[in-house]
Amino acid sequence: MDNMFEKIKVKKVVLFYILAIILTFLLLEIPIIDNIYLKDKYVAEIMLNIILLVFVSLLVFRGNNAMKNDLVSCIKEISYKKIARLYLLNIGLYIGVGLILLVGTHVTATGLTLSYLIFGVTTAPIVEELFFRGVLLNKLTFKTGIRLAILISATIFAIVHFDLNFIGRFFMGVLSALLYIETKNIVNCIIFHMLHNFSIFIFVVLSQYVYIPMSNSDGTAQPLVVVVVFASIIISIVMNIKYIKYNLPKKKKLIIIDEL
Repeated sequence: MDNMFEKIKVKKVVLFYILAIILTFLLLEIPIIDNIYLKDKYVAEIMLNIILLVFVSLLVFRGNNAMKNDLVSCIKEISYKKIARLYLLNIGLYIGVGLILLVGTHVTATGLTLSYLIFGVTTAPIVEELFFRGVLLNKLTFKTGIRLAILISATIFAIVHFDLNFIGRFFMGVLSALLYIETKNIVNCIIFHMLHNFSIFIFVVLSQYVYIPMSNSDGTAQPLVVVVVFASIIISIVMNIKYIKYNLPKKKKLIIIDEL
């Protein structure tokens, strides 16, 4: 299929994003929606992402039956084994970061709602993959080369989340980019991203009900938790580095991402 991302201009994406924000604010002025928003702030983010998806759909698929058919083909040709392999590479990071959320004597995540989980596991991965691996990775590839494009897009992806899990975000961004380049299928990246977020959010939910004390009842330190956390994260990082080193495209190899 023709590369839909190649036809999307970055300026147009920014314009759509601004329009989506404006439209979201206008919708929040409706009393019924505003009342829902007052009870659940994540509703605004879900609305914003849905509006962005509608804009992208109209831009890419309107009157283009061939594109719609190819998208169906991409869904039918999901690379489950490749997704599972990348997921397993990050098991250590999920466990390590997850245990960090559970350590302490109080609730780590407060105000968690169902809409937050829906946003994090569905709309957010779709929108982020379309932009970071679709638009941004493609545009950077033709300007900086494929290797630098992967690293830059993954770094920006990690930074814009504004949290402490920079390493996990970065590796996820690189692996998702490699998955897109190898399979030419953005749907694979979306599923991988959904699984990634779901694995972290499991611990976010548990942190509201479970905590792991850093000391025993007699006051002595409990270093096992710290050892497990660091061991899990380090092992996963090493596995990620080895995979990326082996699968990162060669500098002299010309790679053109020409399919969805």
